[in-house]
Amino acid sequence: MRLKVQESGIDFIITGSYAIKLDEHPFYKYFSGRGFKSVDFLIVQEDTLFLVEVKNYQYYPNTVRPYELELHQNFLQKCEDTLHLLDNFHDFMEQSFIKRVLVQKWKWYFLGHAEWKEWLRAYEIYKAGDVVCILHAD
Repeated sequence: MRLKVQESGIDFIITGSYAIKLDEHPFYKYFSGRGFKSVDFLIVQEDTLFLVEVKNYQYYPNTVRPYELELHQNFLQKCEDTLHLLDNFHDFMEQSFIKRVLVQKWKWYFLGHAEWKEWLRAYEIYKAGDVVCILHAD
């Protein structure tokens, strides 16, 4: 998969088996009004989950770049919330017999949303501990 996207005035081409801009994704939008913040991109590349946050303070001239500690704390919170979003997605999948058995156990992904497979894969990678968090800040 190849995703061409712009974030904070920077053009990106992202490759991976699955790549999304989280704030535009319906799964994230469901949770975003509940105090969740997320990183900008969720990328699955082989057996690694990448969480990528882009901060380009030059693109927003009226925004003051926070001190490094605050910048890193905000980034950490976004990474934690994104992983919590994956936990919530998994909980959603566990709530019904059809999702739990037919989709998760037997891998009958055609019974649900087209992206359940990718989100379950991201969850599995996260639980295996293969997560890389990247902050790009200018």
